[in-house]
Amino acid sequence: MVVKVEGKRAALVVVDVQNKFYTVTEGLYNSVNRHLEAMNRALDLFHEAGSPVVLVCYDVMNSCTSD
Repeated sequence: MVVKVEGKRAALVVVDVQNKFYTVTEGLYNSVNRHLEAMNRALDLFHEAGSPVVLVCYDVMNSCTSD
């Protein structure tokens, strides 16, 4: 089985769901927490279907900065 959207193969892209951003403020914590169950279900669905899952994480240690 492959996940399809409008008849085309779909990939799931998850952007920056990391603890360092997750715990910054109570509002952000509450917002992310409300969506974790749905995110986990989507990850499980895509993994079980063999569909691509891309995790994009910001790494402050390797980010570009300008002087």
